[in-house]
Parts: sequence; structure tokens; C-alpha cells
Amino acid sequence: MLKWLHRHLDGKNLSSSVVHTAVLNPVASRGYLKKVLSAAFATILHKRTTLDAALFRNHNFNGIDYNMFSVTTKSEIVRNFRCWTKGAFHALERNYLQDLYLVFTKVNDPSDVIESYKFKFKYSTDAKASTITDDELDRMTTSLLESINGLDMRELLETDKFSPFVIITYCNDTPRDYQPPFHRNDYLTASTIFKNLSTDGTRLDLGHILTGFHSVKCRAKGKLLVPEEYDTTQSKHTSTVDETAEELDEDDLLTNDEPATREFSNSLNLDCPCNLHKMYCSINTIECYNCKSLKHTPCVQFFSAISDKYLCDQCQNSPALTPRQIVLQQETSVYRLAVVFAYFNRIVPSDVLDSAPPQCKFVVLQKLVKRKILSYDGIKYNLDPNQLDIAALQVFGTDSDTNMICAPESSTLTNYDSNSIIFSGASKKRKLF
Repeated sequence: MLKWLHRHLDGKNLSSSVVHTAVLNPVASRGYLKKVLSAAFATILHKRTTLDAALFRNHNFNGIDYNMFSVTTKSEIVRNFRCWTKGAFHALERNYLQDLYLVFTKVNDPSDVIESYKFKFKYSTDAKASTITDDELDRMTTSLLESINGLDMRELLETDKFSPFVIITYCNDTPRDYQPPFHRNDYLTASTIFKNLSTDGTRLDLGHILTGFHSVKCRAKGKLLVPEEYDTTQSKHTSTVDETAEELDEDDLLTNDEPATREFSNSLNLDCPCNLHKMYCSINTIECYNCKSLKHTPCVQFFSAISDKYLCDQCQNSPALTPRQIVLQQETSVYRLAVVFAYFNRIVPSDVLDSAPPQCKFVVLQKLVKRKILSYDGIKYNLDPNQLDIAALQVFGTDSDTNMICAPESSTLTNYDSNSIIFSGASKKRKLF
């Protein structure tokens, strides 16, 4: 029985034959990525924590050691990781998986992120043979495992002082009702972690895998990743991240500006500070009398019906904003938009929240909760009409001509199931668990 088990496990491990077939077709490429991710997760846990070595099996690829989880262990941590990875693999098979995060937080405090590992996925639409050779993929695999192996040079995370989590974000065309099996992250915990991923720390680029059918970039970020004697100026894989650094990298910014989204925006001429290319029920727009671009009235706090009074920032030759200012402007605009949408429709502003990018959505959602406009009862979000009215007055301002805003017909107060929160735009959808 043990001999059969070892043969069965060897078939699930990384090998030269697995790498060779990965460049031949998308199915083999996915199979290879599952093995790489399983090895990466187990090796990171083994190298970065003081977890019992008995939880892991030792393996070797091209002279580089790596780990897999032991099949005989009854550890709760290992069982959780198996559930998380099964959910990720289910999404990977359907080309839904966009980002996969392995995160270590302090025990019972998901807002205190100690360390995080991000795996970013991209997919090729060309089903023909890959232009990547198996030798090239072999070198990329070896390089990634070498980088992860070097993580044990750093100060280790003590078992009783951290909690591990896996967070998944999904691609733009993921169905709204998609939920991966096995993956069981609590939404509020995940949202708290996601918001705090951009804390101080050192960023390490661990590797980039290209099979020709899939692309996976892996990076690590954390306060304990580089020891004092390690010279960060001598490593091309290391960079320091300050307090204001954003989690979004260059690829993330490109993802948030897909051609389909731009075409939709141009068809409406909607160019708003919220950067949400969508019209909303009961939300008016205002047209710049110079360039004729449309803005959501709450986003620019211009509530007058007389459009020839409005001139957008670009036409006023306002100073260009920094990337950080653009992010803050979007968060403020989406908050205003959510409040006014909820005020007129008397429902939780799920339509607006679902349109916002993940990090922006987390900030706005927490702001709504902090101001008691929304409350969470453990299952769903509920709207407080009294607190909403106060917030709406603050958004409208005392100088705004609110009488010129057409209020909608009254509607029944609706609860919002947090499990249905999906990141989506007019032509893009993304979900987080």
C-alpha cells in the first residue's frame, strides 16, 4: 500500500516530463501550474514558518529542494490549504483565476498583514503550440524554486503568532454567480486583509513562469523578508515599499483599462473621476459645455441642472494629478456615488460597489460601515436610512441646488447578501472571496 502511495504521489510532483508537456497544449500547461502552485505554497510555508517538518514531504527538481504537503497529516492548516488550492484550481481550469494571494497576518488580527505572496495569472487565447521551449520553462521553474528556497534566510514566522489566508480575485469575464467549490474565506476578513496588503515592507520578485498558454508572476512582500545583513541595493529582485505604495502594479493598471471598457466609455462619452464606465439608476450626469464629456453629478458634486455652468477639470487646465491622488480621487468619487445611489433608490448600493476595482471597493465599503450607513449582521449588509440621509446631505452640501435633482419613486429597503458582492463593470467582472 505504501509503495502504491509513493508511486501515486510521484506522479503529482514536478518532473522534467511535466515541464516538457506543459509547452505543448493548454491542458498540460494547467496541470503543470497546479503542481508549481502546490509546490510553491508548501515550500513557502516550510521555509517561512516554524510549522512541524512532519507536515511536509521533501522533493527535488534539477537539484533544487522543494516541498509538498504530507497526505497523512491531519493538520488544520494543511486541510485549509487543500481547500483553498482546490478552489483556485477550479477557477484556473475555467480561466477565471486572476490573482492568488497567500497572506500571513497576526493571530486574530487580519488588519495586521505580516507578509504576502501574490501570484498573478494571464491567459493566452491562442490554442496553438507554444513558442516557449521546454528548456526555457525548465530554467524559469528552477529559478522560481531557487528564489522560494532562499526565503529561509529571513527571520521565521512563529507558528503561534500568525494566521495564514488565501485570497482569490477573478478575471473580467467571470460569471456573476460563480463561486469556487471548497474555497471558504470570510468576506469581511478577506476585505480587511486586502486593504492592508500595501503596508510597509520589502518587495521581492520571486519569478515569472511562461508556458506560452499561461503566464504567472510571483512576488513577495513583507517586513521580515530581508535580514539586516542583506544588502537590498545589490539585488535586482528587491525593492522597498513605503506607506503610500499601492498594491496595484503595472499589470493591474492595464487590467483596469481593457479595450472593451474603453469602447463602452467612448460610446457614452463618460469620462468621470470615479472611472466607472457605467450609468446608474437615478444618477444624473452632467456634460462639460466645452469638451462635452459626461460626469456623474455626485462624483463632481455638481447638482445643478444648468449644464452651461459646468467646466471639467481638464478644460479648466487643472494641474495633473499624481497616481496616488488619482486613487484617492476615485475612492472619494465612488463613495459619493454610492451614497447618492442609496439615497435615491433606498437600497444598499450594490450596483455601484460591484463596479469598483477591488481596492477602491474595500475602502468605500469600510467607510460606509464606519459611518454606520451600512451594517453587517454576519450574513448580509443592511442600510440605515437615518445615517444615509445625514451622509447624503454632506455629499450634496449646503450650496447645492438639490431641488433640481429628480428623486426616484420610493422603493422597498433591500438587504444585500455579502456573498454576492462581485467586482464588475459594464464589461468586466471580478469577484473576491
